[in-house]
Amino acid sequence: MSKQETDKPLTPAQQQAVQSLADGVRPLRAAAQAAGVSLSTLMRWKKQPLFRRTLEETLRERLSDAACGALSVVREIMENADSDNVRLSAAKDILDRAGLKPGGDKKETDNELRVVVEYH
Repeated sequence: MSKQETDKPLTPAQQQAVQSLADGVRPLRAAAQAAGVSLSTLMRWKKQPLFRRTLEETLRERLSDAACGALSVVREIMENADSDNVRLSAAKDILDRAGLKPGGDKKETDNELRVVVEYH
């Protein structure tokens, strides 16, 4: 593959395929149909570096968004649950995820939190 080919942006069909795959459309044949291409074309695209990077970035962004939403749910439970045990469990879960538990590796958690904040 030439440098010129790798510098090309994704086509609208490739962008649609990325969105379908990120949405979890299965089987792959259905994702290919959503993009208006054959399964073999989609499989070929999945091997291309730009397509793979774009799909990985899209998945990372969606995971980050979902993580922020999940944190909001756990925080809501921590603040509003009727049961002391449920509130305590939610608080512990938040602290654990922040790396504030015995034996936790704070440095690694700081990097993970920075990724979530950068994508949110």
